Amino acid sequence: MAKHTLNDYDKSIINFYIRGTLSDLSKTFLLFLIFYFLNLHKELLCGVFFLMLFRVFSGGIHCSTYFSCFLLSFAVLSSGVFMGLNMFLSKGGMIPLCILCSIIIICLSPVMSSSRPKLTSKELIITKIKLSIILMGFALTIVFLDTNSYINIGFWILIIHTAQLAVAYVRR
Repeated sequence: MAKHTLNDYDKSIINFYIRGTLSDLSKTFLLFLIFYFLNLHKELLCGVFFLMLFRVFSGGIHCSTYFSCFLLSFAVLSSGVFMGLNMFLSKGGMIPLCILCSIIIICLSPVMSSSRPKLTSKELIITKIKLSIILMGFALTIVFLDTNSYINIGFWILIIHTAQLAVAYVRR
C-alpha cells in the first residue's frame, strides 16, 4: 500500500474545513433549537441552506470568537427568515435586486478568513465561476418559479449576505 503524505498547504486546508464544519454544525444545532421552539425550524433550515449556498464560495464577515459568530449568524438568519415571511416584493422588484446583488457578490468575492490559506489564481477563477453558476441558478429560480416564503427567505438572505460581504470586504 502506497503512503500518501500531505504537504503543509493541504494540511492547513483540511484543518480549516474540519474546524469550520464542527463550529458551524454546533451553531446550526443551537439555532435550530431556538427556531424549533418558535415553530420556525423549517424556515431556519431554508435560510441556512441559502446562506451556505451563497457564502461557501464568497466568504464574508469572520468573527474572532464563537459567541460573536453565533450572534452574527443568529442576526443574519433571523432577519432573513422574518423578512422572508413578512416582506414580499414583486418579481419586477426582486429580479433587478437579485442581479445587482449577484454582480456585487461576484466582484467582491471571495472575502476569506485570515485563518484560511490564500487561493491560487486558478482556484480564484474556479471559485468565481462556481459562485456565478449558483447566483444565476437562484436568479432563474426567481424568474421561473412562483414566489413562496422559502424562495423569499432565500431572496432576503441574498440581500443580507450582499450587505455583510460588502462590510467584510471594506474591513479586510
